[in-house]
Amino acid sequence: STFFFSNQVKPDNFMVLHCPTAFSAKKESCGPIPSLMLIDFNRSIDLKLFDNGTAFVTCVPKKELACVEMLHNRPWIFQHDLFGMVYSIHVLVFLSYMTVCEDEQRQDGTMTTKAKFSKRTHDIWKEFFHEFLNIPDCQHLPDLNAWADRLELLLFEEAKRIKAKDTDYTNMFRIKLDTHLNQFQPAPPTPAT
Repeated sequence: STFFFSNQVKPDNFMVLHCPTAFSAKKESCGPIPSLMLIDFNRSIDLKLFDNGTAFVTCVPKKELACVEMLHNRPWIFQHDLFGMVYSIHVLVFLSYMTVCEDEQRQDGTMTTKAKFSKRTHDIWKEFFHEFLNIPDCQHLPDLNAWADRLELLLFEEAKRIKAKDTDYTNMFRIKLDTHLNQFQPAPPTPAT
């Protein structure tokens, strides 16, 4: 079996295989979560070909796609793929490519994204970008399973909120439409006495 990483995780290297037609507020009835396929492996590295504990220090040509470790000439293994994942998620959350910089508020070398977190941005995204842009070393990577669970829960909560909001708008529209249409209904005949 191979133990490799892609080295090419970025937004334009994903293909959507399945996407549900509608979101449901109930997790069990939502159906399969959209399936993604990574489609470019031409720069992948098979770690079985290297001694155990081997790390890399080279940098990719495009600095905007370089992980923090590459920018600071620190060793990396999976950090570049994790950075590509974070970069791709940034595009979905902020609708723009990610630019990484030092956090000016902290002034301790902590890295952050230049994107501005609005009041409506859920706090989990701040924590997510902080953790994945500040990986201490190759042996202390973020817990991907824990993050997958947290983000999945956030997405289902957001789907519920949107569905409730849509329902409120639908009911409000229905009431206004009924009120408006009732203006044109002839008055019921008065009973004869």
